[in-house]
Amino acid sequence: MKLKLASFSRFLLAVFFLNLQSLYSQVTNMLDKNQPYDKLSEKLITPHTRWAKPYAQGSIKALILAPALAHRETLELAQRLSLDYSAVMTFSYTQMYQDVKWQPHGLPAATVDRIIKSKLKKEYDVIIIGKLSWKMLPEYLRQWIIKQVDNGTGLVYVCPQGCEEIQSWFDHEKTSPDADWIMACAPLKYLPLGKKMKDKKIVALSRHNKARIVKFDYNESHIGNLYALTPSGGNEDKPIFYDYYQSMMAKAVVWAAAKKTALQIMEMKNNGQELSVKIGKQDRARKNVLLELLVRDENNQVESRQHQQIIFNGNECRASFQLPVLKEGLHFQDLWVKENGKILDWKSSVQQLDSECRIEEISLDKASPENMNLLAGKVVCTRKPNAEASLLVKVLDNFNRVLQEKYLTELDKETDFSVEIGEPLTLLLKIVAELTNDGLVLSVKEKEFTAKPKTIDDYFFAMWIGGCEGYLGDLALKQFFEQGVDYNYSVPNAERNQKNVRANLKLIPYFSRSYFPGYGYSKMGQEDLQRNPCFSDPEFRLRLKNELQQKTLINKPYSPYYSLSINAGISPLRCITPLDLCFSPTCQKSFREYLKREYSSLQALNKQWETAFNSWDEVKAMTFAQARKHGNFSPWADHRMHMESVFTDINRFSKKVILEMDPDAIIGIDEPNATSSYNGYQWWNLMQELDFCNPYFGKWHWRDDQLQLARCLVKKKEAPRGIWFGTYWRGEEFNRYIPWQSLFNGMNGVYWWVGMGEESIGALANDFTPLPYFSEALKQINEIKNGIGKLLINCSRNDDKIAIHFSQSCIHAATIEANMQLPPEKFPEEAIIRDCMAEPDTPTQFGSSHPLYSSQVAFMTLIEDLGLQYEFLNNEQIEAGSLSEKGYKVLVLPYAKAMSKAETEAIKTFVGNGGLLLADRIPAVMDQHCKERENPLLQELFADFDEKLKINKYGKGHAVLLHDYLDDYVFKLRQNNDEAEKREKIRKLIKLAGIEAKLQILNLKKQPLGSCETVFFKSGQIEYACLLRDYFTAAEDGNKVSLVFPRQTHIYDLRSGKYYGWGKHAKTELPRGQAQVFAMSPYKVKALKLALKQNKYRRGERISFSLEIEADSTAKSGHAFRIELINPKNKVVKHYSKNLWAEDGSCQHSFQFSLNEQQGQWMIVARDVMSGKIAKKAFFVE
Repeated sequence: MKLKLASFSRFLLAVFFLNLQSLYSQVTNMLDKNQPYDKLSEKLITPHTRWAKPYAQGSIKALILAPALAHRETLELAQRLSLDYSAVMTFSYTQMYQDVKWQPHGLPAATVDRIIKSKLKKEYDVIIIGKLSWKMLPEYLRQWIIKQVDNGTGLVYVCPQGCEEIQSWFDHEKTSPDADWIMACAPLKYLPLGKKMKDKKIVALSRHNKARIVKFDYNESHIGNLYALTPSGGNEDKPIFYDYYQSMMAKAVVWAAAKKTALQIMEMKNNGQELSVKIGKQDRARKNVLLELLVRDENNQVESRQHQQIIFNGNECRASFQLPVLKEGLHFQDLWVKENGKILDWKSSVQQLDSECRIEEISLDKASPENMNLLAGKVVCTRKPNAEASLLVKVLDNFNRVLQEKYLTELDKETDFSVEIGEPLTLLLKIVAELTNDGLVLSVKEKEFTAKPKTIDDYFFAMWIGGCEGYLGDLALKQFFEQGVDYNYSVPNAERNQKNVRANLKLIPYFSRSYFPGYGYSKMGQEDLQRNPCFSDPEFRLRLKNELQQKTLINKPYSPYYSLSINAGISPLRCITPLDLCFSPTCQKSFREYLKREYSSLQALNKQWETAFNSWDEVKAMTFAQARKHGNFSPWADHRMHMESVFTDINRFSKKVILEMDPDAIIGIDEPNATSSYNGYQWWNLMQELDFCNPYFGKWHWRDDQLQLARCLVKKKEAPRGIWFGTYWRGEEFNRYIPWQSLFNGMNGVYWWVGMGEESIGALANDFTPLPYFSEALKQINEIKNGIGKLLINCSRNDDKIAIHFSQSCIHAATIEANMQLPPEKFPEEAIIRDCMAEPDTPTQFGSSHPLYSSQVAFMTLIEDLGLQYEFLNNEQIEAGSLSEKGYKVLVLPYAKAMSKAETEAIKTFVGNGGLLLADRIPAVMDQHCKERENPLLQELFADFDEKLKINKYGKGHAVLLHDYLDDYVFKLRQNNDEAEKREKIRKLIKLAGIEAKLQILNLKKQPLGSCETVFFKSGQIEYACLLRDYFTAAEDGNKVSLVFPRQTHIYDLRSGKYYGWGKHAKTELPRGQAQVFAMSPYKVKALKLALKQNKYRRGERISFSLEIEADSTAKSGHAFRIELINPKNKVVKHYSKNLWAEDGSCQHSFQFSLNEQQGQWMIVARDVMSGKIAKKAFFVE
């Protein structure tokens, strides 16, 4: 009846050694390949202007101090200035070292100091400090900087919030023309920073002995985590603005390093038609230089580029450039002086052009539900254009594909237009209006809008990306999209939504924080058992309704998906803290109504609870401690189950609110808390209300059961279903494993936490390139997205008629038994975080239903190791007759201590009719309210409760009681490859029900391979055997295995493209974390036939084609085809790549080309995902 202390002690010992192993790896592997500290590469080249690269004075040697995540700015500066840099990385702007509770994500202070001190041995021209608090730098570093400055090394200090810490260096500050020289490289008046600062000084210069010191003060109230050198929020997401801030920084570095050349641009004057310039130099030597002028508009589009050679015969030289006729608006003019290809100086100016007749705005009508493809609106000008003017209205998607265009010649001050949107490939669209006169563009106006969001029809990749402010944030978002991320999991926000879709990222919003009290929540305790907020409180529900309505308005144009919560639940601290919430007046009133429905009368309640209430108003729940003292846990268990109904109801309430505003909404939850008596999850009822539920990864994260529950209970095809994984564990095998595990479990995608790491390591290094562990995950995800995902999503997943029992009553029964020996305990926040960050990820969860979880994970793992699959079956389903209706042959009872009488009767019938029952503890020793019975209701199935592994005959079936036989299977035997004996014992038991694995996987010793899951999918006559080797198990000698298929068949290896021929045998490799997919086809694919309707197309036309499998059989099954288009530059055009499903081995499809499509020869390439057969056809776009 009680959890055995010895078993639990073994578990604790395992956790201790795992954490010890993690600690050892932290000490000995400080800078492993996934630790981004002190690593910067220049692999990623982003849009930039080479202000001083190559610089005439050579590379400037710089030591740059900034937070680790902000060192992308170091690389941005190095793209624009010849810079030989060394980077010193701090944890944040105010914290030198990361808190040890977040290790191994951070590094110990001693390691950081050792790395920094090695850099201090070099000589530098300049030191750059990016918004770091001077006081937070360690004493040795401050003293070193002071000494270097005393000896003449330049210093550029970008001030943190307030510059008092370094003001002493500017006590003798003087006005210097060099300050104007620095600022003249940026048209500050027209930049957001200049508008904000107005007359405030941004840059100050000072000299300390021989050293030159520059102070930047952006007067910031908020410092973005990516911006150590340039102003946060100072670029309005415009690349050209960011370019100019880096130009200022480059000039400051040149001056501080005493690397300014003898030549200087003295003047730039613009009279509207001509730009005149004056160049000066300090010597009289003859000099032949090249002037280069670049003119750009506000959107960074190049409008003119001119060159002019000039010769100096004295100290000055003048030149002029004829300016092109430009449209109204801002135009930026950048001038360089170059000698022998190297830059001597640069300067910028701006020209503001106006027009009496210009486009003031574009207004769009609301789209008609009958024709969502029709876009109508008005172009509003400042006055009526003249008779010769015309208006061009264009619709573009976010790949800058022109979808439609229309010329209008009958113009008024407000001109109506309507245009078909066409076939956009992005969510974000843009309408552009160009007003022209006599062939000259007078005015241009753009307006963004969104198309109707689409639902998922293929394997997807979603990511919690995190903070991505400003222009650099845009670069990061675009980088994630290019790497293969499809969705950003983000809090709804109109501005943030727009940033994401500009990067072509779709959205899955994290919708409400009200469900999760969070870490360190201090207002809940065993002394005050009222949840804050209380889910049954009418005032809270009104606030929640208003919040949901506001966020639905924001989300609806961008996404059909609504994730109500993440880590939600009743109790705080991820529901690990065992608090018997909620005892609020409204919850207690609701509880009494719940009991009235549960019990036929007050007398029935008193009998069950062993109480003596005289009226329903007297009835009150009991805490765990009170119920234990009372000697009957029914009052506690009923309260827990009521709170589960409250949690289900608040999700139901939220879903209803959203659906009232967005009837097409697809609504679910993410990252449910560990299954326990305190999280509020009544899985069967809750999953009936939701469209998706996306759990954390399973092994070692206490979520194995939830992965399978989500698979079995939530099956909405167009919902975004997948496993969460990511930076929790950066092992290569782990990140190779999870994307396939998600797919093989019937899900259509995968989720990643986190993209931009702050306290934890993210997916990208500080230079925005993917870290190795993320690259490994990307490799798997993108392979799945290249067709295998489409294939398996459209197949049916087989099961082997094995059911695993689950019920809320059993969860609470397990909690009772665990808590009888391990009393509830409050855990400090630091301990929880430390456990969550450990390797592997094993949060301590005393006070929950650990005995049930351990039992479930043993059965699930063992059945998978046998090459079999199972379904979870709820007690209500069993009572309703699902065991016989669905044809189950085996029923597994993991720690099934609490059952109703109706449930036990259904189980007896199942066994009597020939079923096999496996239980690891004496089942049904409590009723469904967790009250102990005098005699277990399933006692008659077992001849002797004390005899382990005895096969008991009952009717036509069998019942076997395992007791503790599997307790050491997962946490001990399997980790050492010692589980074969027990695995084979259970194999023989299951064979009693006529169930055997269809596929044999044999190691080099011709023995069954352990720690490998097999899942079968089917489409028509073709079956797909999907193999997945566990990522956390002891490696056997060699990875080579032999496969024995159940019948003679055509065997295809989908990942390698190998055809094994007709037979039953194949050989492959299965290292840890590796997936393999094999097809068993009754026919051989001879070829893939591709037919185009024509071989020449005009821009804007539709290209139609057909695909068909050619096989040695007329009856063909469903196939998936991968389509790619290769443009005239011989590059695959990503946005035209697509996977198609062909129900009977054939399909037709078409693409709509844009009006500005590349002209020339294109190629369409089609591949059959199963056989690897490829077909190609060339065509021309004219």
